[in-house]
Amino acid sequence: MKTNIIPKLSILLFILLLILPTLLYFTIGENTAQTLEEKRSLAESPDHFDENYFNNLENWYNDHAPYRISLITLQKQLAQKYNGFYRNRIHPILSASLTPDWYNEEYKQWAGLNTPYLAPMEDYLVEYGREDWLYYNGDNSTGFFRGNNLLDPDELPHWKDSFASLQKLCEGKGIRIAYLIVPNKEQVYPEYMASYKIENLPKREERIFQYLAENHIPILYPLEDFKELKADHTIYFQQDSHWNQIGAYYAMTKVYELLGMPAIPLNEVQISETTKTGGDLSNFSGYATQYPDYLITYKPEITFTTESYNDGRLEIFTSSAETENDLVLIGDSMRDHNKDFYARDFKKSTILFRSELEDPIVTNALLEMKAGDVLLLQITERHDEAAYNVIQYLLDLLK
Repeated sequence: MKTNIIPKLSILLFILLLILPTLLYFTIGENTAQTLEEKRSLAESPDHFDENYFNNLENWYNDHAPYRISLITLQKQLAQKYNGFYRNRIHPILSASLTPDWYNEEYKQWAGLNTPYLAPMEDYLVEYGREDWLYYNGDNSTGFFRGNNLLDPDELPHWKDSFASLQKLCEGKGIRIAYLIVPNKEQVYPEYMASYKIENLPKREERIFQYLAENHIPILYPLEDFKELKADHTIYFQQDSHWNQIGAYYAMTKVYELLGMPAIPLNEVQISETTKTGGDLSNFSGYATQYPDYLITYKPEITFTTESYNDGRLEIFTSSAETENDLVLIGDSMRDHNKDFYARDFKKSTILFRSELEDPIVTNALLEMKAGDVLLLQITERHDEAAYNVIQYLLDLLK
């Protein structure tokens, strides 16, 4: 009789392990108090039965299981604890012993380096850099950095024609338009990036920008401006893929200059020093340190209200600014760091992630734009194809 207890207990334990997550889900729900900022949409519960039903159900279950975020975070923290010694002590020594021929004085001068070769070391969506800097390596960011993803020269006229067509359409309605391509972080800070052979100079975005600017397209790619600015201020988060408020504000002033609008220079606004710990790249890798950050106080006398839709991917700001001009800003996650600035300069600002472009609220805002309003397309370099696609949609809509 006693010999049957252990097998029965084992079976019971196995059944409990199978059903416990489900029981927890229906008792405590999902762990949504924090987020991993995974740069993707979580799987949705399947709403009909087909050949992919069980696969979709498993994906939904994995994405919404209780304690999922806590368990992933714990796993990453443990992994970082044990591989940190290798990354900080052993990997640099091994890299220096394997220095390739292209890592020469010319390369170091270009990148602003005076340190030994550091071989690339990657984790999920993360590139480990020097001095605790982290870089995003998704969306072919490495290809943009190396310059091995140049746009086919035959495509450039198509880009120019699309940009120019939307510009002409807007100007015919009296709408002011600007295109802002936000540089990838590693383009501005190559000195902290792991060492990669650069295949082409100028790189993809520099060539696109030069071609479009020469054809009188109102476009900004403020890479050189940022390289000058970083001598006085850090303008991207050390362990996050985004720019900080310094970079976001400065880019806004360049947009205003391009549009012929008044802009308060960076050195004339109130800047407060603070600190930040980690960021989205730390969420991916589990590695986080504390580093300097800044907060900008901009036109505090102007107030605004906010209407938020679709988990904040679409927001409508209505301000007390003494103007009748409105703004429609179509961007990506970089918009989160300067949306409050723009909101104080326009009567109404419709600011959205590009995925929300077909929302009826956005359609109405675009169709109601009048003379003096501003249409701003603000897309990060690694998503430049998305900018081109957005323009095609806008052309079809506004015509």
